[in-house]
Amino acid sequence: MADSGYIYILQSESGDHQYIGSCLDPDRRLAEHMSGHVKATAGKGPWRRVGLLQFPTATLARKAEHWLKRLRRREYTEMILAGTFEWPERFGAVIPSRRV
Repeated sequence: MADSGYIYILQSESGDHQYIGSCLDPDRRLAEHMSGHVKATAGKGPWRRVGLLQFPTATLARKAEHWLKRLRRREYTEMILAGTFEWPERFGAVIPSRRV
């Protein structure tokens, strides 16, 4: 999908921190987190991407990211990673990516 968007889940190498974000280019965004250019994750890494989900559009990915961040429950992130999370239909077809 040319204009698909992604949600990614990062885990700090120490295991103390998780971060959820959305983007168009997951590899470029991971590099930005690793280099300290993202204020929210600077100084808490190094990071590894543990989850990557593809959404039909970038707008749906951003909306899903904001929705997940409002939930503020780590157990939801764990369910997403395990593949057992039930996404609301309003986010369209969510595809777990093999590019983790």
